[in-house]
Amino acid sequence: MVEVVISVVLVGGLLVASLHLVAAAAGSDRMLQNVSRGQTLAEELLTEITRKAYEDPDDAPVFGREAGELAVTRSAFDDVDDYNGWSSSPPQAADGTPLSAFADWTRQVRVRWVTLGDPEVLSLAESGVKRIDVQVKDPAGRLLGQATALRTKAGDVINADPGVPIDWQTP
Repeated sequence: MVEVVISVVLVGGLLVASLHLVAAAAGSDRMLQNVSRGQTLAEELLTEITRKAYEDPDDAPVFGREAGELAVTRSAFDDVDDYNGWSSSPPQAADGTPLSAFADWTRQVRVRWVTLGDPEVLSLAESGVKRIDVQVKDPAGRLLGQATALRTKAGDVINADPGVPIDWQTP
């Protein structure tokens, strides 16, 4: 009888431990899926941005949005720095349509002048090089995806992540 009770306690303990392990694995898998989706959202927006002109093609160059370029949607953005400070929650298509699968996620952009010799060093004046940083965060504020590129006045797109091969494009 004592052996049966001990066996039941041991099996019960192993069952509880197994259930905790399965729950942890499921949570880890969900987080990996979210990181993958977040990275895709970041890269998608970065690609959209790097296809724009370095500076406004119609008006005198001004860093940031020019008159008529509302921050509500990206459809009127015609140059890289129009995206500076842009953020949406949930992430949106360029026309402002919410991406409902990412209800409480946030996608944000920062564009800055940097030096050509070191893209980590900010420049206070026009340098001919703009660094574009895109981040995607979940409702808890965890970073799920990020993408960075350099856009030069000459029209090159240089991937600034040293772990990723350089991708040259000309708009």
